[in-house]
Amino acid sequence: MHARTQRSTRLAGFMVALGVTVLVQGGMLWKFDDVAQRHAAAERNKSAPATVTLARVTISAPRS
Repeated sequence: MHARTQRSTRLAGFMVALGVTVLVQGGMLWKFDDVAQRHAAAERNKSAPATVTLARVTISAPRS
């Protein structure tokens, strides 16, 4: 009976450790994916740089 209880306890401990590992690693991957998706969306929505053309001005004035 003692061996059966010890085996059950070890199995339960292993299952809890496995569950915690899956939750932590899954949460990290989910967050990483979320950040990557937001970054990709921001890159897609980035507009091309604006080009500004200024009019040419000629000033004629006597030199002093």
